[in-house]
Amino acid sequence: MKDRSHPDTTGATTCPDQAKSSVAAIIIATDHGERMCSAKPKVLHECAGLPLIAHAVRLAVHVGASHLVFIVSPLTLAPIRAAMQVIFPEVPVIYAVQEEQQGAWDAARVGLPAVPQQVQQVVILHGDMPLLQQSDLAVLKEAATYAPLALLTARLDGSTGFDRIVRDERGQVQHIAGQHVATNEQLSVKEVETAVYWAEVNFLHQAFTDIDDDVSKSKPALINIVELARTTGTVQSVQVAEVQNLRTINDRVDLGEVEGIMRDRLVRKHQAAGVTFLDPKRVYIGMDVTLAEDVTVGLGVALHGITTVCRNVTILGPTVIIGCQIEENVHVSAFSHLQDSRVAQHAVIGPYARVRADSSVGSRAFVGNFVELKNAVLAENAKVGHLSYVGDANLGCRANIGGGTITCNYDSVNKHRTTIGEGAFVGSNNTLVAPLALGDRCFTAAGSTITEDVPSEALAFGRARQSTVEGRGKVLRERLAHEQAGGRVK
Repeated sequence: MKDRSHPDTTGATTCPDQAKSSVAAIIIATDHGERMCSAKPKVLHECAGLPLIAHAVRLAVHVGASHLVFIVSPLTLAPIRAAMQVIFPEVPVIYAVQEEQQGAWDAARVGLPAVPQQVQQVVILHGDMPLLQQSDLAVLKEAATYAPLALLTARLDGSTGFDRIVRDERGQVQHIAGQHVATNEQLSVKEVETAVYWAEVNFLHQAFTDIDDDVSKSKPALINIVELARTTGTVQSVQVAEVQNLRTINDRVDLGEVEGIMRDRLVRKHQAAGVTFLDPKRVYIGMDVTLAEDVTVGLGVALHGITTVCRNVTILGPTVIIGCQIEENVHVSAFSHLQDSRVAQHAVIGPYARVRADSSVGSRAFVGNFVELKNAVLAENAKVGHLSYVGDANLGCRANIGGGTITCNYDSVNKHRTTIGEGAFVGSNNTLVAPLALGDRCFTAAGSTITEDVPSEALAFGRARQSTVEGRGKVLRERLAHEQAGGRVK
């Protein structure tokens, strides 16, 4: 038989803990995603903020698999490997190429030679099944301790396209009835196999050796493997708790519907922990978001990435928060956007505020409407009320930034920092040209362009002196009116 395994262990190293592992996960990720109408492999599309395959990886790790074997196609190998180096840079993965997609058991045949010798069991998972739960695999793993092969099954009403589980008079799995060869009586069986398995490695090696080389169809391979397992003992099976846990993603409609199921699950989990959602159907919560008790999440709020929201925080929407640490008693008003930043206790953000790029907002600080912070540090009680850009800057305690102020931090080549001292008062419509330092309790006049450091307690002016010409306004008005009428003023 043609060798289709081609194990690729580039970048895969074995840690000391892995050498003791007895479980590997074979994760099938061969689908190119034609029905997704995308150049991206199907398993790299996101659900609940993670690529589909990341859900399978986390699940495998949670049930004890320290070795991961990805079954990929020639087309999906490069993009999946590149994505894994970004998503899980510390997780070693072995890649095995399946030249033609021929089902789960052919994928297992391809991946088995890549499984390290010390591994005793494998769990076969799918990279497009994000709803599968750790509890489902935990009971499957337990069942596999009593047999060389354990199947995860489901009970479906009116099922088509699935192979049926046929049991003997003792309730043991007797064989698998393929969809296209099953009798009418067998087709009436509601229990189906799901292509999720837990098996002994030695058993699989022997099974694939014993099965005829002509295994162009995965269904006969499965049927034969079940029969071989029965000759060595029994075949264990576990029925999944919720059928929807086994739902696979085939197109964008599936992806949207599964996203909704995932959102509902996450919302219910957070509600059970004491979080209030003003409209549970119109929020977005990522898998890596942590919400403490007495958090209130408003309509249209989207929480992404590794975001932690502490107690008594209110977030009104629509608002987007990505990868942030929000401490206790913070209030975030509507139409705000926060990314990769920290907001300390009792701070107030928004509405219409943007906080980004490693900014830190101190306790009881205020970032008002139409304010943007970029790589800025606001100390306790600092205030940027409205219509301002504060980039690459440090604001001391009780510093106050007037409306319309900007820090000029970029000279077209380098970024420069502005430091504003404790209790400093920056007047409205100021232009602060960095690098610049304003001392403690200094003042800058409204409308100033400040280009030089200002000492503590000083008052700085950086604007043209006003000139007033008495009566000139009347003359100007008369001239403009005459020109509008078509005349000329001598």
